[in-house]
Amino acid sequence: MEEFATTKCAHFEKSITTHTFSCLKGRLRAFTTSTGATYHEHNESGYKKIWIVGVKDVVERVRSQLEKLIGESTIGDVHMYQIEYMTEAGFFETMKKMHHLEVCEPLKSEKKIVFVGDPSAMKDAKHELQVMLQKITASRYIQRKEDPFIKIFHSENTRQQLSDLLRAKGFTAVYTESHGTFTVYSDNRENATRAMGCLNDLIWEGRYPDDRKFEECEKQCLSTPKWRGKKAELESKTKPLLIQSMDGHSLQLVGLTSHKEAVLKELRIFFRKTVDREFKFKGKGKRVSCLFAFKADIYHDLEKQFSAKIKQAEHLDDLVIYATMDVKEGLLAAVSKAHDSVREDTFTVHAAAMIQQIKVNKSVLEDIGKNNQCIITSHEDGGHSSGNTDGGM
Repeated sequence: MEEFATTKCAHFEKSITTHTFSCLKGRLRAFTTSTGATYHEHNESGYKKIWIVGVKDVVERVRSQLEKLIGESTIGDVHMYQIEYMTEAGFFETMKKMHHLEVCEPLKSEKKIVFVGDPSAMKDAKHELQVMLQKITASRYIQRKEDPFIKIFHSENTRQQLSDLLRAKGFTAVYTESHGTFTVYSDNRENATRAMGCLNDLIWEGRYPDDRKFEECEKQCLSTPKWRGKKAELESKTKPLLIQSMDGHSLQLVGLTSHKEAVLKELRIFFRKTVDREFKFKGKGKRVSCLFAFKADIYHDLEKQFSAKIKQAEHLDDLVIYATMDVKEGLLAAVSKAHDSVREDTFTVHAAAMIQQIKVNKSVLEDIGKNNQCIITSHEDGGHSSGNTDGGM
């Protein structure tokens, strides 16, 4: 600082960093204007030079006040996790208010902390911050993690939920990750350990289904456009979420615990509505054969209504049905209703000539059945021939 004075006026100049000047320029100008002094500024490389000109006693008073106002100091070689912790904890703002500083804030690009204010106050503030920096470094807790946990952790949504969770529990912590090594920092090791527990609780790792392997029909579904679309939809709307197949036997799921139930519910619904499974329907008598022979449109209509496939089993009196789980109950009820609509009657043939005719010409019963839309079968009991007719629909 240099000063030039006459008996009536004085002039002094001072250089400060451009960062400090940007924080204080409004107050500098207002302060000098209110005292009647004249204020000037000039750009230098990385600095601002200011001049104050005015009546000698005014300039002296202004200089005394400004020297308290614009004392400047820094702490360098600060790690980003230390800056992040103190920012998250509101430490810089607390120091600023507690020590009546004009500026107490980090310069992340230069990895340092800047103080501006009364030099005596800055000394105490710097000491407190240096103690805190050491505590943060000494309180770390380390744990190894693998993919895909790491990918989920780096999501902005994960970090925000973690910050909110820790704040709700009344403490602060920050994390770093390098090649699968997670390090958590807090103001003491106990809180660092608690914070790591919060992170583990926040991220959910699970499988679907968790109690069995996929059926073959479900495995085949994983290669379809429908599944690829559903997977993309879930991962997009439930960020962060990672879904990957485990050799087709199940799905590995990694995401936020808060999304777990919603994701599992959507997967259950998707596979129930999308995957066709095979169901068996045990027919009674010749009713299934009768419906296929004369009322096949009933089955065709049910196939359309339930988006299903209905076939006669190898044993023609039973059904094989292919349908999704969500329609199974309603479809089987409809099939059973159609099955029950077929009337079954039994009568005994006593006329010997008719019995002989049936034995000699097997097509007689078939022709009668076709003409009357029914199926007639026969068997012998106690030397008499009897008929079983399913019809009368």
